[in-house]
Amino acid sequence: MEKLKDLGNLCIDCKEDTSFGSGKFVNRIPADDGEVSGFMCADCQMVECDSCEQKVYEYATSEQGAWYCIDKCYKPETLVDIKTKFRDAQGMFESLLETYPDDEEIDLFSRKLNELFELMEGEND
Repeated sequence: MEKLKDLGNLCIDCKEDTSFGSGKFVNRIPADDGEVSGFMCADCQMVECDSCEQKVYEYATSEQGAWYCIDKCYKPETLVDIKTKFRDAQGMFESLLETYPDDEEIDLFSRKLNELFELMEGEND
């Protein structure tokens, strides 16, 4: 394994000084790119939002690998996924109730799931 070239206090991306007093000391992070090691300044840590195309520090990544700014573009996919799973579960319990109409546990789970789903839908109003 080759030894990385140490850039010291230089940003490995823009090569600007990140030492104390440089104005880029705060929020720098230790970094390497496989060839050089040093730090990465806050500006070089920013990513472009795949929706609004603004450069941002705080972002979320979708399951498809897209980057979205937290402040205005990110929509929690997890909530969408949960609602989809609840709808799927509702259909499964309805099918089970048709097959086993006298099963009290299936009926209880189905009713509780419907109540929970109604609460989730009510939060969007």
